[in-house]
Amino acid sequence: MAFPAIANARDAAHLLQVFEAERSEVLEALHTLQQRFEAEVGAPAARLVLRRSGGLIWRLRAVAPSGQTLFELTSVTGRSLLQSLPPRLRRVYLNAEAERLRLNARYRIANTATRCLAHYLDRYGQVRALRKFSERK
Repeated sequence: MAFPAIANARDAAHLLQVFEAERSEVLEALHTLQQRFEAEVGAPAARLVLRRSGGLIWRLRAVAPSGQTLFELTSVTGRSLLQSLPPRLRRVYLNAEAERLRLNARYRIANTATRCLAHYLDRYGQVRALRKFSERK
């Protein structure tokens, strides 16, 4: 799929709205995944938590907040966790991981496109203002 052409600021503004809506939709889906996982597992050894930057990451339970470990299931920590789980829970974690990766990718794409389009529209507005200013003199 090719990125849609941007012929003018109107096209960019429309795309910005599309990607903002996508980002909101994905954030909702991330929250749903987080809730569904916790409902299915109960008191998990590791939880899905939302990062400030967006997207979900795994976090081991810890007694103190400073002792919390964030990790990917493919890391050494993640593999060790998976090995400690019974097969049924292992499948639940791996299914959640596949969905987490897919949703995080969608979020990052939408977030990056939103930032780029907003930057373009801001700079394009500045150029238009400079043109008007230049034409008055």
